[in-house]
Amino acid sequence: MRKIFFTISVLIIILFSGKSAVAQKEKSYPTEKIYLHLQKSIFIAGEDVNFKAYCLDLSNNKLSKLSNIAYIELVNKNGFPVAKQSIIIENGAGHGGVITNELLPSGYYSINAYTHWGNNIGKDLISVYPIYIYNNNANGQKPEIFTNNSQINIIKTNDWVNSTSIGNDSNDEVNVKTKLIDLERILAINIEHPDTNIIASELHHIKLSSQTDIEWKKEFRFVNGKWDTNIKLSELKSPIYYLNITNHEGNSIYQNTLYLDKIWYKQVIEKPRLKVKSRQKNKIILQLSDLSYKSDSLFVSASIIKKEPIPIAKNIITFQNFYKNFNYQSNETNDNLDQITNNKWLGNKKLLPIWLNVNSTYPQSDSRYIEKDNYILEGQAVNKETNSPHSNSEVFLSKIGEFADIQPFLTKENGKFYFHLPLKSGLHDISLQVIDNDSIDIRFDLKSKYNKTGLFYPLKALNLSSEKNKEFIKNQWENYKIRNIYKQLDINNQSDSTLYRAESNFFNDPKLKISIDDYVRLDSLDEYFHELISHVKIKYRKKQALMNVYNYDQHRLMNQKPLFLYDGLIISNPTEILAKSPNEIERIEVVPYEYFYKSSHFYGIVHVISRNKTCEVSSLPNNTERYYLPLFISEIQKSGYQKPEKHQPDFRTDLLWEPNLTLTKNNEIKLEFISSDVKGEYELVLEGISEKGEPIVLKQSILIE
Repeated sequence: MRKIFFTISVLIIILFSGKSAVAQKEKSYPTEKIYLHLQKSIFIAGEDVNFKAYCLDLSNNKLSKLSNIAYIELVNKNGFPVAKQSIIIENGAGHGGVITNELLPSGYYSINAYTHWGNNIGKDLISVYPIYIYNNNANGQKPEIFTNNSQINIIKTNDWVNSTSIGNDSNDEVNVKTKLIDLERILAINIEHPDTNIIASELHHIKLSSQTDIEWKKEFRFVNGKWDTNIKLSELKSPIYYLNITNHEGNSIYQNTLYLDKIWYKQVIEKPRLKVKSRQKNKIILQLSDLSYKSDSLFVSASIIKKEPIPIAKNIITFQNFYKNFNYQSNETNDNLDQITNNKWLGNKKLLPIWLNVNSTYPQSDSRYIEKDNYILEGQAVNKETNSPHSNSEVFLSKIGEFADIQPFLTKENGKFYFHLPLKSGLHDISLQVIDNDSIDIRFDLKSKYNKTGLFYPLKALNLSSEKNKEFIKNQWENYKIRNIYKQLDINNQSDSTLYRAESNFFNDPKLKISIDDYVRLDSLDEYFHELISHVKIKYRKKQALMNVYNYDQHRLMNQKPLFLYDGLIISNPTEILAKSPNEIERIEVVPYEYFYKSSHFYGIVHVISRNKTCEVSSLPNNTERYYLPLFISEIQKSGYQKPEKHQPDFRTDLLWEPNLTLTKNNEIKLEFISSDVKGEYELVLEGISEKGEPIVLKQSILIE
């Protein structure tokens, strides 16, 4: 009796500790954003897009400890996802890939990456990465090329840089010029007003504001429509300033953003060029001291590809620097970003929203929650006839298999429910059920964690319209076709078909367990219950089986019917299962007492397990839907490098992709690859982050002679 009291007490505590599968609402968490290291940026339709995902906590720029799932989408120029992939994030990082469809038209696409937590805070927390896909389709259409004419305003020593206003009244437009003088110790600012007859007595104000306070301000009057001033750089302590000019009425006539090069606190590591021969085995060894003296361990990914004609400056260093100084609502895909690293410049209106609170935290809610340790299956129970939410009713998730693994959830006013599923790649054999309610028909609408439409930001850096760049794409296409002819492609378009079923009983070990093979074979399951399981009483009324369980602790027959399961599926009417041949059954398990589980109260539990454990029934119970739910399934199955025959060409241009490398003081990295027959310039790119949040980027040119 003491054991029963303890069990009930624990279950009551669990019941009242929270009704939702989503964690406590009042607790708040910081924002996070995904950085992707893409293997390359230019693809042939049919190739795989490989990536390493780093989930970063924007409050400290370290690997996030929040979400364990990332969602990746390949989005076309119209914003529609054409491929999707969810991956498991462990210790802030994960890797995967999607295959580009061979029918995709040539043009620019974007890779979108996000967590469910970030995506439901705001679309600004979706990371966007432009790529180009080429398809030499039969209709002869030329590749779709986008252009971008936006200008970059860079402050160079002894050169004036123009920056126009941001769309104020044309009568008040001003022109601001800046340059660095006196060995870059002085920032000179020249302001011109289009109205040279402006009254000199009209007082104007100029302010430079940092992220925390106004650090420099001055009153001035135009003389013949002009005004100049000098600022010592030593007086400017912040890497970013908001520049604002107001007129005598207090109205803003000019706004802009001033950037200083000390924002970039780390540079890309460049290693000396490496020369190799065709079909040569090569090894590059990297030690921790080659990359960092500050960290004890680095988590990195590495690629070696044919050097692309358009270098993409966006890497994990620029990504971290950007969000170290900007609000997450700013767009790090802005085409100016790739030219900040080695220059001082005055920005344009595109990057004005820098005010900035990357330490902001957000509370969880029913729609905004963190997927940590589990995938959260979210859905809504709906009355089929009225199309209204089925609220305040128990919905069960049942995992099919040899164990009874169920989760109850009391739906909310809007009919919403939430269930936890394990972070395992494959098909999850589950069912959703509303039991003991045959008076209405229920359907279950599951929520997709992917966006219906995505974000598309083509970058100027990917402008491939020049003849040289088109020639590179043409060669890549020809190399791909040759590899295809000789069947040298190293990927198989094959989905993971691992099937996951129940792995443990929610009630732990049953009090009674009968294995059919341990006894003389009887003619029916009824006889096994009658002869061997006296705690279960069965009688028939109008050919329908009625079942009750004798309470082992209270020594009485419980009037309410028990929870009856067959291979993990809750069965309201056990008649069909009892009619099965004993040859199909492996064992019967019974819990002969009342059992409290979360929000449910069961008057005994009876579980019949078949030999194949697949829950084969002629029809599902009322208000039950069964799913083979795919989670974290990758379409890409790498077959590995197969050395071609001597008489066959080796036209690979992707020589290495290692997405999951760890470098420590006692563990060096060995990058081994075999050079191909395609001569020319290749590039090793290694990116990653330390446990302390230090970003690492290493590049090395490799020439195949």
